[in-house]
Amino acid sequence: MPNAYAGIGFTSRVLEEEERFGSAEAYARVLSPDRHEGGELTAREAVFLTRRNGSFQATVAETGWSYAQFLGGAPGFLKVIDRSVIGYADFKGDRQSISVGHIRHDDRVSVIAAVYRCRRCLKLWGHAQIHQEIRFAK
Repeated sequence: MPNAYAGIGFTSRVLEEEERFGSAEAYARVLSPDRHEGGELTAREAVFLTRRNGSFQATVAETGWSYAQFLGGAPGFLKVIDRSVIGYADFKGDRQSISVGHIRHDDRVSVIAAVYRCRRCLKLWGHAQIHQEIRFAK
């Protein structure tokens, strides 16, 4: 999955800027037509995600503006359901429903999981679904 973002993120205008600033050569491998598209999570990426205790999620508002928020929990709060699906609980926290409202309008989301000290991150683009199931322990 490491190069799948190239088809979404590197638009023609971005490529023009990469050329202008001299960084196009550094991205030549991920922009090559021979690259691995990576539409599925590998075991390596699944382990990386499930070890995180936080990530960021961006959604798209009806106004067209993006909204980013921190998602956090104990390691393992991000669940890899299968090779193309992740899941996580949206805890009430500060009782804002901004992301949920955005997803009900436009299901496009981005998730960024990072380990800053190692300078590693995984960027995911996808479509979200909201499933509401509430369980109470007795």
